[in-house]
Amino acid sequence: RPAQFSLQPPPPMLILAAPARLLEAATAIARAWLEAHRETSAAVGVPAEVLEVLQGALPALLTEHFVRVAFEDDHRKLMISGADKLVGGMLEAVHALVRKHALEEASVALSAEETALVQIHLRALRSVREGVTVELLRNEKTVLMRGTAEPLAVVKGELDALLGEAEGCAVQLTLSAAQMERLHRPQGREREVLVRKLQEVHEVALLVERSSMLLSMRGREAAVAAAQKAMELVLDVDDHERVVPMAAIPVIIGRAGANIKRLKLESGASFDLDRASGRLRVQGTKAGVAKGCELLDELLDQNAGHLELRVHGRQVPLIIGRGGATIRQLQADSGASIAVSKEEHLVRMRGSKAQVELAMQLVQQLIAPPPSSAPPPSERNHRAATAPPPGLGAPPPGLLP
Repeated sequence: RPAQFSLQPPPPMLILAAPARLLEAATAIARAWLEAHRETSAAVGVPAEVLEVLQGALPALLTEHFVRVAFEDDHRKLMISGADKLVGGMLEAVHALVRKHALEEASVALSAEETALVQIHLRALRSVREGVTVELLRNEKTVLMRGTAEPLAVVKGELDALLGEAEGCAVQLTLSAAQMERLHRPQGREREVLVRKLQEVHEVALLVERSSMLLSMRGREAAVAAAQKAMELVLDVDDHERVVPMAAIPVIIGRAGANIKRLKLESGASFDLDRASGRLRVQGTKAGVAKGCELLDELLDQNAGHLELRVHGRQVPLIIGRGGATIRQLQADSGASIAVSKEEHLVRMRGSKAQVELAMQLVQQLIAPPPSSAPPPSERNHRAATAPPPGLGAPPPGLLP
């Protein structure tokens, strides 16, 4: 015979009658059924944004799970009562509904570079999934996201992917003073700072550390590569400064500015010379500044020689010549630059060492006195020895020709 069950109150008791060979198995089945249908209760927290959705879903859930429910604590908690097995099913269904509709928060701590990058991509992150808010707390260097579980996870995954890719292709450049100035100098009619414009165009974060002269680049791999190419053009600038001797200033400028104009024209760089301090600044592209410095060094080498000669005032017109003809000829013959100060009676010669030495020789030859017409001492002695005594046709002493 099959096993038979009977319930006899009070107190409630389940009576089991079965053949001996079935009794053990029947007892196990009975105990399992009793455990599954044991009376129990459970509580579920109900966020305010989920209450309306839950109230709408309760009728169908109660029909499916055969349990009793009641709201407590001003509808912030749902109590579920009934058979343990049924309560467990209802509890799982309510938890799933709460997870789907409850708002969650997630925060991500950022570095300074990541904060700048998220600022650029903030609009894109906010549009990833509807219903998720993304807020950047710049001072705290934190991203705060709020939304329901599934879309929130998608947005957080997008943020993690952005930060991970940016970390893998981060670039750091050492800047010169000219490059630093170029990046922060306002450009165009809008006077927009170049570094900000590059960030917007390429969607990369550019952080400049002035104390260490470092530029950090963060962004998507393709965006960083494009920004680097743009930087090669933008940062093709250089700046060279030196203090030149005061005597070299006229050489650099040249007559009517001819030398400094030639330096600018041939190099493409700008030359800014402060005559009072001798400070010279060369600016332009890297190639232009290098060429300008090379031409400048050549010019100074060619005019490294400098000699001065003080003359008598009456010799100044002789050196200059009519209409400057003589001094022009001296310059042409020597290759040196020759200037005469009429007030100081001073001749200044500049050029290469060989040029100024030749110019000095030519000027000295020009102003040297003509050779004397008196006979050499040997000739005078010979004539004195052969002259007749005084009174015999010889001139008086002291009147020798």
